[in-house]
Amino acid sequence: MPVGNRTDSAGQAGLVSGTERRRLGRASARGSASGESWVPKDPLRWLLFILLVMSISRINGHFPFLIPLRPLLVISAGALAWAAINPRLLSRLPWSRTWPARACIGLGVTACFSAVFGISLGGAARFILEDYSKVLVAAFLLMATIASARDLHMYIWAYVIASGVLVVDALLGGQMRQASFDISLQRLSGFNSTYDANDVGVVLITGLGLALYTFQMSRLPGKVVSLAITLGMGAVLAETGSRGAFVGLVALGLAVLLLLDTVTLPKRLGFIVATGAALSFASPDGYWDQMKTIFSPKQDYNWTAETGRRMITQRGLEYLKSYPVFGLGINNFPMAEGTLAERARSWMPGDAGVAWTAPHNSFLQVAAEMGVVGFTLWSSLVFGMIWSLSRLGRRLPSGWKTGAFEQRVMSNATRCIPVATVGFAASVFFVSFGYLEVVYTLAAFAVGVHVLMRGAGPQGESSGSQGRLITSSGRGRA
Repeated sequence: MPVGNRTDSAGQAGLVSGTERRRLGRASARGSASGESWVPKDPLRWLLFILLVMSISRINGHFPFLIPLRPLLVISAGALAWAAINPRLLSRLPWSRTWPARACIGLGVTACFSAVFGISLGGAARFILEDYSKVLVAAFLLMATIASARDLHMYIWAYVIASGVLVVDALLGGQMRQASFDISLQRLSGFNSTYDANDVGVVLITGLGLALYTFQMSRLPGKVVSLAITLGMGAVLAETGSRGAFVGLVALGLAVLLLLDTVTLPKRLGFIVATGAALSFASPDGYWDQMKTIFSPKQDYNWTAETGRRMITQRGLEYLKSYPVFGLGINNFPMAEGTLAERARSWMPGDAGVAWTAPHNSFLQVAAEMGVVGFTLWSSLVFGMIWSLSRLGRRLPSGWKTGAFEQRVMSNATRCIPVATVGFAASVFFVSFGYLEVVYTLAAFAVGVHVLMRGAGPQGESSGSQGRLITSSGRGRA
């Protein structure tokens, strides 16, 4: 029987008797030995699981009959409705008080201000209503339903499964075509209606970091699936021919060596070697020649062309200078290219058309479109996740990496999520990913770690101490 106030479903700390503590310890030991199932247990989490898989993999784009049905919107609306009808399914943990959640809320508010003070209220407002709001709502639903370590574990598996779906889609449905910028390189195209080769690179680089988590947390079947997806991601990254993805892969490898200190060095090196071997084996003709151009940027079209990244960046900084606080308005960068740029203002009838180009850099995208306010929030979200989770991981007891299920989730999540975020941060310097799902999904994972570890006490304690965290049943446990 309890000798004090036992923990409630909100995870408030309490006291349990020695008998009850031993029973919980035995249950946790069983979970540690067998691994915890990631299969959702209620309709709300099933909907969010499916939503995460579909929104990351974009597999629904292969079924034309689904396009007018707008499945992602329908699933999001269904999840919202189910959460309103069954609020008991939501976490009672203070997820909205964490910095990643507040940064996402701030970005949503800033997007609205950017629409009002930008160059096109209609274009920005339409993007917010039709696209950005769905991304934020999905992220907030993930945050609000991570009530236990099991929920966090399940959602990370959803991202890895989505990466696997994208790999199968690319390997079976993709075509290798001549790259427009280098006739000697064949690269992946024509397999996804919403992602291009560079976009796929960002999604899969992030997935590699999370696949490390699922590999560490799984028994043999899960390890086999995680390893197969990892090798597949290495092969697809080669077929994309993306230099940005290659830079992200190098950054992720360095993060694995420096941040993943709970894994032995031979295993870390084995992961890097296996991924590199898959990439080398699948690399098309001209791939390594294309990667070598990274070291000679001035000889590349991105340096010399009017629509190359160097000139786009210069124009983007001019837009930021003209609209410093809230920017051009969310998703208005292409319009600025076609109306505000010098080449657009000097256009005369008979001249070649002016391309409405994308920023091709997520940091530049957010800075130009949402100003200093949005850039500060978005950058602090990305780099804050890396710093805060890495710092938290270093303060956890060393015994947690082989402890009960909940402890292993926290130990691995505080290392693998920052690794994935490092890869994301490096690769999005070459794509416009500021408002897509990946970073907001990582933010939801970071929120889950922080709220589950609220009140944890490894700070300054010995490695054998036991912090307080939220178990898979949603109860606080010392």
